[in-house]
Amino acid sequence: MTNHLLSWIVFSPLAGALVLLFVPKSKTGLLKWFATAVTGLNLLLGLILVARFNPNDAGIQMLEKFVWIPQIGVHYLLGVDGISMPMVFLTLLLSFLACVGSFGIKE
Repeated sequence: MTNHLLSWIVFSPLAGALVLLFVPKSKTGLLKWFATAVTGLNLLLGLILVARFNPNDAGIQMLEKFVWIPQIGVHYLLGVDGISMPMVFLTLLLSFLACVGSFGIKE
């Protein structure tokens, strides 16, 4: 799982959203708890990302590169640097806090 940490961070909310499509709209409690669990998992992955990030190493870290469509030279490429890593973590933190804050919304 940690070899593709950035891919897990990017695609786990998408998988969670696809699961939420099959939850009835009337079960708002389940929707909120599941969304919070998915964003909490993503936040934990973000903490692993922060722990593995080396601030003394300049350049892109945790690089993931795969040939996607070789006929036209399309590649799947993810990585973080000293500027993008804090932004990724802040996004994960704010997503989790927004889900936790949604429990106070009644309508």
